[in-house]
Amino acid sequence: MLETLVGNKARNVTVVATWIYALGCSTVLAAADTKPDSGSESTSHADADSLLNPAPDASAPRDESRNGLGIEAAATTDAATTDAATTAPDGSIPGQRPAALKASRTIGYFGYYASALNGVGTGNYISETAGFANTTFIRGSTTEEVLQKLSDARTHNMHAIVMVQNVFFPWLASSLHADYDARFRDFHASIKDYDDLIAAYYIFDEPYLVNSLYDKIPNEKLNENLTSAITSVKSHAPNKPAAIFFSHVESSEAMLIPSNLDWLGFDCYAADAINCSDARVNDLFQLYLRKKHPHQRLIIALDAYWNTLPTPQNEVTVIERVRYWQKLIQSTDQIVGIFPFLYQNRPEENLFGAITMPKVLGWLQVYYSGLTGAVVCSGNDLVRLNAEGAILGRWESAPMCVPRCVGRDSVRFNVLGAEIDRWVAGCPSP
Repeated sequence: MLETLVGNKARNVTVVATWIYALGCSTVLAAADTKPDSGSESTSHADADSLLNPAPDASAPRDESRNGLGIEAAATTDAATTDAATTAPDGSIPGQRPAALKASRTIGYFGYYASALNGVGTGNYISETAGFANTTFIRGSTTEEVLQKLSDARTHNMHAIVMVQNVFFPWLASSLHADYDARFRDFHASIKDYDDLIAAYYIFDEPYLVNSLYDKIPNEKLNENLTSAITSVKSHAPNKPAAIFFSHVESSEAMLIPSNLDWLGFDCYAADAINCSDARVNDLFQLYLRKKHPHQRLIIALDAYWNTLPTPQNEVTVIERVRYWQKLIQSTDQIVGIFPFLYQNRPEENLFGAITMPKVLGWLQVYYSGLTGAVVCSGNDLVRLNAEGAILGRWESAPMCVPRCVGRDSVRFNVLGAEIDRWVAGCPSP
């Protein structure tokens, strides 16, 4: 997230991810993974752009609706939501819950940061992201606006993380409202009917960075204020986690982390190549694992943003960073949520999200579907499964499944980015 973003910022249709496989179909899983021949291996990794744009079958009709990964998000009418007998007045299906991320033991939430924050694009992209996320971030300028967005989240069976920075603090201020506890008590009471949807309360975005730009109170005092706000949340909503993302600028061994904070993470994006290299991201990731208290869990600000109108090469860079993040995510059981930044655009602040990067959006759709267990890699192919494990579709030679060169070795990863096969010296010398 960016400090500028912080400072400025009823229909029965369900959006579902529809996987379109570009290179033909099969109804039989590959019997076993096999190493590709050296020629195909060399071709697969010689050019990053061709890797992300597999050549279509010349005999197949061209589908212009596909994105760069051969998949699309389609709006389809859910029959259940059109049945008045089984649909609640707000459009939700009673008893239906947000999608579970069954492929992970610890990660329960995936959704786009700022997807329903007022002042960021339209301020509500819940319906647009519902097919490939189970969580949305909500903020409103009024309680009524928050209530409407919570209603939308329920309609689309999504968890909600509710930003309450503007409940506890004057905007861009580091000191609490004098009546901060009463303000949150009243706010919480007004949205209690949606308590089952609320996954967490988001306390403050990049607090020490914002403080350094505006109020400039001692960091010790700001930490005390954050702790007091979290205490208020725990008093009135005792079962709900409190969350904060810090920026890479404010992250250090000396940084102060409220001891009663539940979820924490940092943002450091590939678009800032000078300050946010892979090595820097890894250093920060290890820092947060060291500094967090045992009860605390990490949240990941996954790349889905560029700071100028993105080029195809920028998309390749973002996808490579996502793949790097997948490797880090696979290394620990301390992560509870993955929240890509950003879905929408805000050009006046040089914020261009996944909506302008179809390959990135497609990659994130695959990642989310992998977390739900809906897609898996089978050999070089990505296959889509139903709840019983039957194959519904196949995308041959999907880039997230095809082995890639890591140094001199050819390595195959699963759809979540975990290494599953390695062929030593299987790649040509650089």
